[in-house]
Amino acid sequence: MKIQRNRILPDLFRDINLRFSYFETKKIEKPSLIINIGRFLPENNGSFLVDHQYHIDKGYFYCKDNDKTARWKLEICGIEEETTILNFNSFILGLHQIVYPDIFAQNLIGRFLLQYKLAQKGFFMIHAGSVVKDDQAIVFAGRGGANKTSLLMDLIKNHNFTFQGDDWIIFNKDNIYSFPTHFHEFNFKMNNLADEKPRGNIDRLRLFYHLNKKFDYRNCTVNVQKHAKIKMLNILIKTNNAKLKINKDADPSAIKNFLYYNNKIEENETSMSMSLKTKGISKYLQAYSFIYPDNSLRRSDKKFNEAIDTLIENRNCNIIEVPSRYSQGTGNEIFSFITDNI
Repeated sequence: MKIQRNRILPDLFRDINLRFSYFETKKIEKPSLIINIGRFLPENNGSFLVDHQYHIDKGYFYCKDNDKTARWKLEICGIEEETTILNFNSFILGLHQIVYPDIFAQNLIGRFLLQYKLAQKGFFMIHAGSVVKDDQAIVFAGRGGANKTSLLMDLIKNHNFTFQGDDWIIFNKDNIYSFPTHFHEFNFKMNNLADEKPRGNIDRLRLFYHLNKKFDYRNCTVNVQKHAKIKMLNILIKTNNAKLKINKDADPSAIKNFLYYNNKIEENETSMSMSLKTKGISKYLQAYSFIYPDNSLRRSDKKFNEAIDTLIENRNCNIIEVPSRYSQGTGNEIFSFITDNI
């Protein structure tokens, strides 16, 4: 993936604004995905027009859109080709436009297209976190608020696990690959907070100060393990209960549905960062499929479903019901469960 920006001012918070900055490299040969951020002129002549808004041709999509937080226009060229190009321009209301103006293109469309291009190569992304011990990956999938990041922090700080990712990870068969995003922010939390949530304005100011400093991804306190074999897959679900409950060896069909729809929800609503959220891209996919129902986007979704079957086959899969108040004791209980069952 190659990201090109038409930007004059420097990044205030680079790790937030460029969510894939951990993977930054000097040069890339033949990128599968090119993201151009800034003004552009669409090439939509002769395309179909759907719902007065979506310009669609074979391998092509263009639209203007908006919601209460932002307005944007996007163009995707070469959907069915080896190299896909995303042209994106946006304006986000308020300070977001100053602090992280380029995150929109990456979170709204870029990440989905990255998932799509990876799927073409047999690799798949799931909305989950993972830690490693003795080259065995322990995966935790869950919606926002399930204390996934807090649990990973506890396992790393108190039980000597190694980090792979706390938001998205990549898998191929039984192989888990790291995908650290907002890694600078995760390092701050590991070194300065008891759990994932800043306590008050002082912690938030410290976080912003930390994110504004230059960060060396290769020499930091949190080590990243790039690859491991999956040993256990856990679904985290937040409850209103006072105590932790673990459903061991859960029904594989329930696990599959959770993993599939956990990703799908991300297509319907996208969290940009902090308090900024916007609608997702599912309606764009539906509009494109209305004109071209047999398309590679839909086929990659089918491949993802089949890949989940392989991932969970004969796997140690559990559903963990997280209590309403997460504490280090909760993390210790889950650690004990892991060590007793791997």
